[in-house]
Amino acid sequence: MQVTGAIFDCDGTLVDSMCVWHNVFSAVLPKYGKTVDPDIFNRVEAVSLIGGCQICVDELALPVTAETLYEEFCAYATDQYQHHVSIVPGAKEFLQELYDAGIPLAVASSTPVREVRAALAAQGIEHLFKTVVSTEDVGGVDKVEPDVYLEALRRLGTDKATTWVFEDAPFGAQTAQKAGFPVVALYNDHDGRDPVFMREHSNIFAHTYGELSLLRLCDYERPLTSAPSGEKPLEVLIVGGSPEAVSKTTLSTCVQSADYLIAVDHGADACHVAGVVPQLALGDFDSASLETVTWLKEQQVPCMKFNADKYDTDLALALKSAEHEAIRRNSKLSLTVVSTSGGHLDHQLVVLGLLAAWAKTGKAKVRVVENDFEMRFLAADQIDSWQLDASATGKKISLVALSEECEVSESGMRWNLNHEKFTLLGDDGISNIVEADGAWVKCEKGCLLVQLWN
Repeated sequence: MQVTGAIFDCDGTLVDSMCVWHNVFSAVLPKYGKTVDPDIFNRVEAVSLIGGCQICVDELALPVTAETLYEEFCAYATDQYQHHVSIVPGAKEFLQELYDAGIPLAVASSTPVREVRAALAAQGIEHLFKTVVSTEDVGGVDKVEPDVYLEALRRLGTDKATTWVFEDAPFGAQTAQKAGFPVVALYNDHDGRDPVFMREHSNIFAHTYGELSLLRLCDYERPLTSAPSGEKPLEVLIVGGSPEAVSKTTLSTCVQSADYLIAVDHGADACHVAGVVPQLALGDFDSASLETVTWLKEQQVPCMKFNADKYDTDLALALKSAEHEAIRRNSKLSLTVVSTSGGHLDHQLVVLGLLAAWAKTGKAKVRVVENDFEMRFLAADQIDSWQLDASATGKKISLVALSEECEVSESGMRWNLNHEKFTLLGDDGISNIVEADGAWVKCEKGCLLVQLWN
């Protein structure tokens, strides 16, 4: 999707400063002889600072006005911003990428503008922002309402549907998304946020800026609101970065039926060797050769680069890109994945889990093709059967249940089954033989992995 603007929260999103607002109460209030309720931050976080000060004055019966307490809180925060707070890793580089691309940036915060600017200036990023908006600028309306985001949008002069909001606070992400903004939820492991809630109320969920890039934002597409209208599924080929590289012959065969090709890290080397140019390359590129990276640039292939310490696997990110491309084309999705099943056992299990999840939800028809075998993921009430062609006759076939409740039928085999109950990851269907033309396998219940050996 097009990206026309970006709106960032400040505390916890741009600067690692949530501790400042947690600690300000214990730093300032004891001078008035008051003990601090540990839950007070949770009660005032979403409101403007002056609103939070008024709550403190009222609840604690402080002998000062909210305005006086406000100035004391601000003085403490400014000192912390200038001397003790650091920028969130990767934020400056990401902001610079957006700025260099001509995308106008804004800050929308519950913190007063004066203090936000002090925080930005201390990190050398104030000049990157076109405007800074505080909830104070919209009548003190807190972030459970979208006013501060809408005012930032007005000042940017951009389209809401293509202006991203970046938030670390669950209530902020929820509000912005409900208002119609695309949202990036930035989650960290030390501010006590709920990752499940943040995933549910964001379009992109990231742990670090190393998982973000302008290309990733542009690659995103909102889910369709109705069934795809395209009659033919989009055939996406994902070339993984397994140490056991796909052969040139296997890759060339798979490419013939592909509409869109994604190379994942070392998988770009296989594409280079086969002379097959992908439409997209992604990963941390720690295992792709320098020669291949140069070749990708020469071929003008968009490269979506991530830090090596990202949380999502390269395959998970590639699957999301495939989904977004299908949405752009208003088509159903058919996935062929190659060069992903070798290497470490933990990686292989994650691959199986990811692809099984896609099969269960009906997001795509899923198959894995390697040099020695082909696998299909079948799920009841979704893509539930595999009709084998004549070339399968005489080959070994194995079936493995990927869910606790799994029932299987098969015909045309040496040992046929009729609604047979399988044990999760059991050996119930191992090493059968295809004996008849027109043989088939069907998953009657649950999720099933079918592996056909060459």
